[in-house]
Amino acid sequence: GYDGALAQRVLQQYAHITSWVNIDFDRRALADATTDDPRYVRRCADAYVWDGPVVEDADVFVSTHTIEHFSTAHVLALLDWLTTSPTVERIYLEAPLPYVATSNQWAGYFGTHKLEMGWRDVDDEVLRRGWKFTGATVNRRFTSANIWIGTLRAPYVRVPGRAASRSKRGSARRASRRGSTCK
Repeated sequence: GYDGALAQRVLQQYAHITSWVNIDFDRRALADATTDDPRYVRRCADAYVWDGPVVEDADVFVSTHTIEHFSTAHVLALLDWLTTSPTVERIYLEAPLPYVATSNQWAGYFGTHKLEMGWRDVDDEVLRRGWKFTGATVNRRFTSANIWIGTLRAPYVRVPGRAASRSKRGSARRASRRGSTCK
């Protein structure tokens, strides 16, 4: 997401990736993308991604430094949306979350982080939806005014033989509320 820096690094390293669709609310960051790789597509979000269709044929979902800005209800909606996808097979999440959530985990932080879940809660919710955690965890530091320890959970994979559930969300490819493409 954001300015495409991660996409640039990944696309340079893995030639077999056919496309990377970057969805973000920040039009300025998307306009200032750090990559001109033809496989990189910028899309401005007009609504939360879970209110629209899954990107056609997306097999991997990557979210870096994002879910900590969502409410718990929004993270659960995101996980439901990913679970209804007939094509997404891997989920990579990165966020500066503690393993166990505390009621005051953002106390003293004057930013927009608000998620009241820790990694244990996120893991439990992902597993409950039919995914498996592969066990790879990497701690890293974010480069920003406030240095936070971040954790990359990589990846969750769909459990073979478990079909995507559509009972609650309907078709993941419905055509309403698509994000607009940035120019």
